[in-house]
Amino acid sequence: MSGISESPIEPGLYRHFKGDEYTVMGILPNWSNGHEGLLMVEYVTALGERGVRNYSEFNGTVEHEGEVVRRFEKIEDGA
Repeated sequence: MSGISESPIEPGLYRHFKGDEYTVMGILPNWSNGHEGLLMVEYVTALGERGVRNYSEFNGTVEHEGEVVRRFEKIEDGA
């Protein structure tokens, strides 16, 4: 266990563990076959490209440079 607990994902600015910044727009349900009800995080990149990522993956941890860190860290609240 990493010792890093899950936190709710809310609109705002997040930094990926590799340094890029993403604006989270909100949480959406995935209704595609086999994934009904799976939550997705809708975001916009710094270049204005829209995307989605699995909620649990967005909120998860990764090993980076020998440490367990959050994949995305909130750095600013949404408007």
